[in-house]
Order: sequence, then structure tokens, then C-alpha cells
Amino acid sequence: ASLDRFRDFLRDANGDGADVAFYRATSYPYRAAPIIVDGTPYVCLRIPTGGGKTLIASHSVGIAVREFLQAPNPMVLWLVPSAPILEQTVMALKNLDHPYRAALTKDFGRNISILTKDEALSLSRADAEGGACIIVATIQSFRREQDNGKEYPEGRKVYEDNGALMDHFGGLSNEQMSGLFMVEGTGRPVASFANLLRLHRPMVIVDEAHNARTDVSFDTLARFRPSLILELTATPKLEGFEASNILHSVSAAELKAEEMIKMPIRLTTDGDWRKTIGAALDCRAKLEEAAKAEEAETGEHIRPIILFQAQAASNLPGIGRERAGLMQAAQGLIIHGDSARLQPQLVQGRPGTGND
Repeated sequence: ASLDRFRDFLRDANGDGADVAFYRATSYPYRAAPIIVDGTPYVCLRIPTGGGKTLIASHSVGIAVREFLQAPNPMVLWLVPSAPILEQTVMALKNLDHPYRAALTKDFGRNISILTKDEALSLSRADAEGGACIIVATIQSFRREQDNGKEYPEGRKVYEDNGALMDHFGGLSNEQMSGLFMVEGTGRPVASFANLLRLHRPMVIVDEAHNARTDVSFDTLARFRPSLILELTATPKLEGFEASNILHSVSAAELKAEEMIKMPIRLTTDGDWRKTIGAALDCRAKLEEAAKAEEAETGEHIRPIILFQAQAASNLPGIGRERAGLMQAAQGLIIHGDSARLQPQLVQGRPGTGND
């Protein structure tokens, strides 16, 4: 359903524009991507963890080519949140027997190049123009500066003159040249990887997009003149200027129906979050009793836990939205913890955030 919605959106966007196409698909107003050129399609598929985001991303490339890019040799910038995920993604995409690669092969045959950013710094023109060229990287590796304003040395390589890329910039038309960064005082384009991306106007896939919401992140994307941006995340940003355009949300029930969830799920909702906390603590207490009985019989220790995600609540002076939500959740734990005999030292916030 997500891919069908993406296909229909791009088909409509090709004729009527992204804003009209998005409203037609969702009945919600469209938000242009911050800093990105107006009219650039910018949508999000909300996929639960374990819901196959990478497989969906693999299939999305062929859909984008047919319905919007209309180019046989697309360039794709596939952004992942961390180095370990980068390594896993590249390994899977290069594996000819992997379902991710099979999804690409279905649309592009053998004409596929999978590269890391470091490999792409010496990309040949033949590989760039000979088929689908997919470059997997972290967005951090493209930044000129960090969020605190300090220079990011690794990102400088992307924007520097690079002799290995000179061949890409020969014989260009005036229209192609007009969108490139030029060497100051000359009519020559900078032979940089950033300019190579600008030349090809890549499709950008942002995995775990909730991690790339800062001004610096959007400014980085804008430097590459993306032709479209597809975000994939389980927890999209819903408010503020950096909110995502959620084109389709996949529910846990849909995943279960497709047999993508093997463990049992019992879902109960309540409009009062305080009651939800109380019920969760009661449930954990019952599980604790069962766990102790299991340990007495088998010697195996099992520790039941509860995970609370504190959503933004309100802008309290000097506190901020996320902190306010956490404070309310903590208060609920304190109120209900006494009756549940909850040990205060077992209540912890997410490490490294100051929310403890």
C-alpha cells in the first residue's frame, strides 16, 4: 500500500505538482521542504520498526524512475543514520542474492552501481551515466559544519576540487553548467562530488528521517539539488517547520496481517495517559510474579520492563516541549509507583540526553 501510494503521488506530481498531488492523496496541506527548491516532491512513508523500510526503499527507486524522474540512469543518494547501518545496507545491496538487490535488479538489470561516499569520490563517468547509481552514506559525512557551527573535516572532501572527477564536467550544456558551483574568477565548474550530485539531481532517500531535522541537515540536502526526497521512519516529526509530509502510515495490524510480526501483540488504549501508566505498572507487577515463579522452577531470570515514550506536551518556560512531556510521565510514575512498589532507582531516562 505504501508503494502504491508513492506511485500515485509521483504520477500526479509529475503533472499537477507535489502540493496538489499530496493533498489529493491525503487531504492534508503540503509542506515544502525547508531550504530545498520549491516544487521538489518531499514525502514520508511511516513504517514501524521491522516493517521493511529498506526493502520499500529498494522498490521505490524503480517507481520514482518510471513515474517522475523518467531517466534510465538515475543517481540515488541513500542516507542512513549511522556507520553500522551503512555497512549493513551496502553489504545487502551489493549481494546479488539479497531481496534488496533483487528489487533493484527487477527494474535495472545488471546496470547497477552500489557505492559508499568514499568510493563515489572516484566515480567514473561511465558508471555515473551507465545505469542506476546508488550512493549510500550518512548525512553527517556531507556536512561542512556540525550543529554547533564547528567545521566538519570529513565533509570538506565532498566540496573540494577532485581530479578524479574532472571527466564528469566536460562537454556540458549551458543549462547544465548554470546549476553548478564555479571556481571563483573562472568559468570552470568545481570538480567536486557535491557538483556531481548537483549535475545529476539525485533522488534522496532518508532512512530514519527523524534523525535529520536540523537546519544544517536541510541545508546539506539543498546543496545537492535533489529531484525528490523520500523519508522513511517509524517516528516522523509531526509539528514545526521541519515536520514531515506523511504520505502513508503502515500500522502494526497491517504488519501482523502480512505475518511480519511473529510475537503476540496486545494493544489497549485509553485517553487518559495517567490510567495508561497505572495499567502498565499493574501489568508489569503480574509479569514479575510470573517471572519469579519461572525462575524458581528453571533457574532462569527474566526481568519484565516497561518502555514509556514521552511525547512533546507543551512549551513550559525554560523547559521545552520534550522535557515537559518527560516531566509529566515521571510524575505519573511517582504517583502510581508507590502503590506498585516501584523502586525509584529502576526508573531511568534515555541515556545521554539529560532526560533523567
